[in-house]
Amino acid sequence: MKVTDVIDLSSSDKNFLYGNQAHFDFVLYNGDRKKKALMAVEINGNEHYNNKKVRVRDTKKKVICKENGLELIHIHNNL
Repeated sequence: MKVTDVIDLSSSDKNFLYGNQAHFDFVLYNGDRKKKALMAVEINGNEHYNNKKVRVRDTKKKVICKENGLELIHIHNNL
């Protein structure tokens, strides 16, 4: 799911372009009709730890989530 589908970023936000291209692996929502995201989940393979470009993108995603009050959970998958 696209980050901007979960978090409302204005087009003037410094992270808008990245957020409009980046995706979460999973998003958990509350059960009411407001569809408020409770948390996002990322499944991270080894490239998330060994590749500098991937780490930079992950940091941007963490910042977006933190600034917007969305908990981001990372699960390491070394397969």
